[in-house]
Amino acid sequence: MSAIAIHGTTSSAGKTIITAALCRIFSDKGYSVAPFKSQNMSLNSYAVTGGEIARAQVLQAHAARIEPTTDMNPILLKPKAEHISQVIILGRPYADMSVNDYHQFVEMQGRSIVEKSLRRLSSEYDLIIMEGAGSPAEINILKRDIVNVYPAKLAGAKCMLVHNIEYGSHLAYLFGTLKLLGNERDLYGGIIINNSRGTVDTSEIEHMVKKPVLGIVPHIKDLQLPEEDSLSLKSHDGNFDVGVIRLPHMSNFTDFDALKLEGLKVRYISKEDEVKRASILIIPGTKNTILDLKWLRDNELDHAIIRSANEGNVVIGICGGFQILGKKLIDNGFESNREEIKGLGLLDVVTIFDSSTKITKRVEGTVIGDGILEEFQGEVITGYEIHMGKTTQSDKSCFLINRGDEVIRDGAIKG
Repeated sequence: MSAIAIHGTTSSAGKTIITAALCRIFSDKGYSVAPFKSQNMSLNSYAVTGGEIARAQVLQAHAARIEPTTDMNPILLKPKAEHISQVIILGRPYADMSVNDYHQFVEMQGRSIVEKSLRRLSSEYDLIIMEGAGSPAEINILKRDIVNVYPAKLAGAKCMLVHNIEYGSHLAYLFGTLKLLGNERDLYGGIIINNSRGTVDTSEIEHMVKKPVLGIVPHIKDLQLPEEDSLSLKSHDGNFDVGVIRLPHMSNFTDFDALKLEGLKVRYISKEDEVKRASILIIPGTKNTILDLKWLRDNELDHAIIRSANEGNVVIGICGGFQILGKKLIDNGFESNREEIKGLGLLDVVTIFDSSTKITKRVEGTVIGDGILEEFQGEVITGYEIHMGKTTQSDKSCFLINRGDEVIRDGAIKG
């Protein structure tokens, strides 16, 4: 098996972009290359054949000029409540697990799942570019490692250690990481310095850590790549004010990158007084619809959103945000606790969570809605579905969606 593993001194070291860059470089050189991240924790996912994987691995697959598959990210963790994550195995929901439950799962089943995916990929591609997570030197969890040293050793990978020099103290980060790795430091063939805005004294680094500096990646302004963590989200200036409600469990927020690229001003809103300044309000998708609806009420954002709609402003709900705009949500114990809760009542729709089944599909559709959609009627659109729950409605539909095995009316519009 031929493989390269990209590990980092920290989170946000640049592992994702370096992995994507290497996928493109080797693809350009004529190799068939595939990305691999055994475990990713992200609420930004993408519908592929067989289910969903993290968007980062989709970006890397596109860099490699191949179609993404579930083997490229066999385990996806999607946080949905305090200390609880939905565990996605090979694209499909497996179970909701606590930290302790997941640690037991890793020991009993997780490593086997990772090994099988890695072997399938290696049988199809010349080279695997593996992305790690966090730092490989987190010695408190090293015995349960499933994403850094373990898969690298499994694949016999040549490892590289990436450091984001903007964090400062690069010698301490690099020396400390390799020191804590003990004998595993021998796996690492060199260092990559990322995000450099000036000159770097590589001789000092090489003398200190006893590893060669393989490359220096300069700071690139406005790279426009998707963020994995909502903590990294920033508002952007533009010509038209779009307010996105920053839900605690917001998912697939990279959908809004397209608005920034079109020159729109995008603000992430978490306070009541910020709502009134937005020309368009968006309630995004969420991994826990009912908890985030309660959060809206606790922060009095529900009244602000309703008031904005009544004043004639456009309010858009996406996925869980669409469900929040409805009259009622009924959870029979499949999203969180068994309960029934009123929605914002802006749309005549009701959502029931009565199954753990999740729809994950790439779809094509036609715009059929009126109102603000009227001028786009007949336009063909492409997109994806990743959601749980069944929503029934009385309001007019927005789209005619072709799922491949059925055609449905979807979305709702009022006013």
